[in-house]
Amino acid sequence: MSSPAIGQIWQDDCYYLSKFSNTCQRKYVLVLAIDNKSDDCVTVVFTSQPNGLPDNPACYIGNPRSGYYLGKLGGIFFKETWVDFDSLVTLDNKDLRIHVETGRKTLLNKTISNKDFCGVLRCIMQMQNDITKQQWRLLGDTIAQLNCP
Repeated sequence: MSSPAIGQIWQDDCYYLSKFSNTCQRKYVLVLAIDNKSDDCVTVVFTSQPNGLPDNPACYIGNPRSGYYLGKLGGIFFKETWVDFDSLVTLDNKDLRIHVETGRKTLLNKTISNKDFCGVLRCIMQMQNDITKQQWRLLGDTIAQLNCP
């Protein structure tokens, strides 16, 4: 496995267990930032279930959830799609490698536009109380690297 990269989308075939069927449920994971020292990734997931997330404004920080509306992107994102900020985590590179080796996670040949990616980054940076200092720094580094407006 090569090193993870910002903007990658991974398919996680066992992101969570269904409480109804006790079976693995799939999610699509977006890599927002990489720690260059460890290759750990700051990630979020996509969702097609708004559960309180509006489609306007695209960037929503508030209750009951925070996220960013992307719309219908096509392909695997054929439904209305949001990036769910409640799923923000730092994924240890060792865990990612194990997930890839066991077939749980698969790198997809899919990205979102730079405009949308920068929108997601700028929006999530507004969640100051819900982001660790390390995540804040790494997200800021990604914004600078991409020259996000």
